[in-house]
Amino acid sequence: MGLRPLVRPVRNGDEPTKSLSREHTVLVSRSGLVTVTGGKWTTYRKMAEDVLEIAIPKAGLPDVECQTKNLHIHGYKTGTDFNKPLYYYGADEEGIHSIIGTDKTLMEPIHPKLPFISAEILWAVRNEMCMKVEDFLSRRTRALFLDAKASIESAPLVAELIAKETNENENWIKNQIDSFNSMAKNYLPTSKNKLLTTN
Repeated sequence: MGLRPLVRPVRNGDEPTKSLSREHTVLVSRSGLVTVTGGKWTTYRKMAEDVLEIAIPKAGLPDVECQTKNLHIHGYKTGTDFNKPLYYYGADEEGIHSIIGTDKTLMEPIHPKLPFISAEILWAVRNEMCMKVEDFLSRRTRALFLDAKASIESAPLVAELIAKETNENENWIKNQIDSFNSMAKNYLPTSKNKLLTTN
């Protein structure tokens, strides 16, 4: 997890963060330390460029033309078909299909109400440092936020596939399911939340 400090002018200390600017600011300390604060994911290249415009002369480095202006990010792909189920993987979609090629059952959805398939679990473990059920259902995918009940029902399958891939035991699987369910029940509507805690 990371923190993203937002830049706030010195004013009312009770001002909500949603009203703060997402613009970034570059600061230079007396010691010469260059700091960038604020900003957002979509402006990361501009942030880097602004930092380097200050840091290069301060460090006495040769000023060279930016190499990343037209550099494609990981997964870049032209001609994306947004109707295809795995389009959001970009060029990595081929890797998902490669996993399916080793076992056709991995093409099965993890739940009838969720758009994710079993092969995505293995991809996440092998390529995205996914180590827990919560990692997959709430971070690598947004399953928990799409349908909390379906995610809870999917947890055993997700735990089993991660355990098989990472050589974990039955105790680990049970702990992962319990841990995820404990957290995920907070995303259920109130009546379902009460039902889950009383059973």
